[in-house]
Amino acid sequence: MTEKKKRLVYILHDIAIGGVEVALLSALPRLTEEYELKVIVLGTIDPTLIAHYTIEQKSVFQPFSYPLYTYPLHINTIVKTIVRFKPDYLICSLWRSLMIGVLVKRRYKEVKFFTFIHSVSYFHALSKYFTIQAIKKSDVVLTDSASTFQFVNANFDLKCPVRRVSFMTHPSTTFIERKFPPQNKPISFLFMGRVDKLKNLSAVIKLMAFLRTKGYDVTLDIYGRKENAYTEVSALVAQLDLDSFVMFKGEIEPTKKFNLFSHYDFYIQLSAVEGMAMSVAEAMQSGLPCIVSPVGEIPNYSEDGVSAVFIDIWDEAQWLPSLQKVEEVIKDASLYQRLSKNCWNNFQGRKVYSESLIENIELPNSELE
Repeated sequence: MTEKKKRLVYILHDIAIGGVEVALLSALPRLTEEYELKVIVLGTIDPTLIAHYTIEQKSVFQPFSYPLYTYPLHINTIVKTIVRFKPDYLICSLWRSLMIGVLVKRRYKEVKFFTFIHSVSYFHALSKYFTIQAIKKSDVVLTDSASTFQFVNANFDLKCPVRRVSFMTHPSTTFIERKFPPQNKPISFLFMGRVDKLKNLSAVIKLMAFLRTKGYDVTLDIYGRKENAYTEVSALVAQLDLDSFVMFKGEIEPTKKFNLFSHYDFYIQLSAVEGMAMSVAEAMQSGLPCIVSPVGEIPNYSEDGVSAVFIDIWDEAQWLPSLQKVEEVIKDASLYQRLSKNCWNNFQGRKVYSESLIENIELPNSELE
């Protein structure tokens, strides 16, 4: 007789391209093997992101796509649906799911409630309020990085364990030495993420313009959804006469992005704010040297001049010296190779998200990280 699976409910906002969502999608096959799983989606599901799953795996998703202002009318339906399922475990990612989680825990005290924290700041007053309430009700707090782990421990009087979960969605590839500088083709730069003001793509475009004025044949491909910065960034590309060298490639499915890293010479991301910065970590996993602003978790998994190149985007006096550091790497093939090998080394032996998450779900509460 087979042992009955425990029941797990995982709540998040949408199934879209984003770090939280992609991590869950990477773990879905393993989670459906281990648990009777229900994924509550408080928004929409991008069908292209789940197209490769089996019918059984797709059946775990249950969307509740209500506008936020109608939540007073619908929130009881969502909570009742979860309580009727009688989950053993409840994992909540992002603030709206935390609101639901608090109400479920209040009605169904038997569930082991995991609050998952992904940021060291709050996006608005509701985010702050429900994060605080969820942590008070939690049996375990999960964090996705050293920075969020430190933030939770420093800012809350905790009565439950706090644990770190690896956010690596894929095991590291075998190291392949990169040929640099490339022969008979431009030096290629890659960015993957939303074309959003927080991603600070204007600084990336200015860096490209600087390198071209210095005589370097560089190109940039931008993969990501066009959001609130697209008009500004595309206008800057035209103003600096970079239309032939900067390409907006649109969104890419998470399952395909790992194949991209081997086709580029640098990954670049000069964000003003970041959390884990998954695309940076994944590029480093593939041995692709990264040019980054040291925000969020990035300084915890990379080192300037050793495994990445840090750009100071805040101090005007440091802007030109930062750009010159990039030029030094382009001119020195041995330095480029060291960066490539070191960034790849940084992620060897790391557990993938599914393995780390299940381990932390099953760990007794008395055992800390």
